[in-house]
Amino acid sequence: TNCRRPTGTRRSRRLRLAMISCEDGTPYGPAENTARLFLDLLGDAVAVEASAEVARGIPKTAATTEEVSTADEEETTELSVAVYRATTGDYPASPSEWDRYDGFLLPGSLSAAYGNEEWIRALRDTIRTEIVGRRRKCLAVCFGHQILAHSFGERGGKGGMGGGNEEDERREQDGEFARIAVQDSCAHSDETASASASAGSVSEDCIGSFKDMGRASRCPAGFQFGRREFQLTPEGIALFRCSSNMTKEPQDSVRADDANNIGCVAPVEPSESSLQLLYTHGDMVEMLPACAVSLGGNSDVPVQSAAYFRSEAEANRFRDICRQHLPSSLSDGNNNSSANETDKEEDVQTVLPTPFAFTFQAHPEYRSGLGEKTFLDIRDKLKRDGAFPAEELDGFADDAKRRSEEVGKDSLDAALMVGRWLGWF
Repeated sequence: TNCRRPTGTRRSRRLRLAMISCEDGTPYGPAENTARLFLDLLGDAVAVEASAEVARGIPKTAATTEEVSTADEEETTELSVAVYRATTGDYPASPSEWDRYDGFLLPGSLSAAYGNEEWIRALRDTIRTEIVGRRRKCLAVCFGHQILAHSFGERGGKGGMGGGNEEDERREQDGEFARIAVQDSCAHSDETASASASAGSVSEDCIGSFKDMGRASRCPAGFQFGRREFQLTPEGIALFRCSSNMTKEPQDSVRADDANNIGCVAPVEPSESSLQLLYTHGDMVEMLPACAVSLGGNSDVPVQSAAYFRSEAEANRFRDICRQHLPSSLSDGNNNSSANETDKEEDVQTVLPTPFAFTFQAHPEYRSGLGEKTFLDIRDKLKRDGAFPAEELDGFADDAKRRSEEVGKDSLDAALMVGRWLGWF
């Protein structure tokens, strides 16, 4: 589904999203609070996008959290997030109800994406059939980032499509917040840590046969809390750069030479190809499926963000185009060399495939005041559980506060990139 954007100089837009809540308990829940975090983040992104459109000669739209409108009442953008609850088996009841929404949000949870609880198994099935199988546009964070990858696992173990084994059983029992006394357990029990699967393949449809295993697991670096920075891959840089040119109706592809010819969405400049975001987690994505591409990572968590394509072939084509057409200064991390000149006629015929889903191990939704409160409430729970020395947790929180401007900016940039590529605004 696409965000509807009428043409013309006067327009009224509606962005209907649905959040499949995976946690009702505090401090990350209840679900309505989590939905508000995403409303705040995406509402701010709509406002920034409206300002950018003014510069391009499109009437300005000013934003509030739930409705974006101008002084001229004829121009509005309504943003809504409907809440469903995976923990109780609450999903859209019919294909028409699924189709009602322009996209879906998979948020964090205190549970483990590789868990064997009935609702987690059902959620993995739903992701496979309704989100991946039907290419529904999706933004997933933390637990959502992990379970989207883990839903691809077909290994006879409980981590993918049924069955069970001792390793999965042990990890599930160690769990998340409730069992966080173990030093390397987690606050939002899942993360994404390794490179794309190199073995196996999927059919031309991304849902394929799930022979390429995605997998979430315990983070070897242990519990992660606070501000973390990660480097964007060439593919991540290309997605950020091209997103600043996406001012037309949502489309299935973008010209490859746009990555060379357009300005960047900050902060992705040649000398500034990293993001700083807030984290509360202890698991990670150990393996991405073949139809997914890593957008960045660091030494602790190699896959901090990912984009999902319709097929392995599309993902491979996207990688190839990025590495062939991006300026070498961006693809190799240097900023002192110019872009290689290529045949522009050929460039025009070369298009970047468009992802249908984006995931982040971090929590860009912590950007708002309510997000800051959620972040600090998690810190306080970790203190009570004795999972980390209190002074260290306070130090991480103080660092996040000192760097809140950079973190907030990068969180907003991530939302802008996702929204533009998915056609949400």
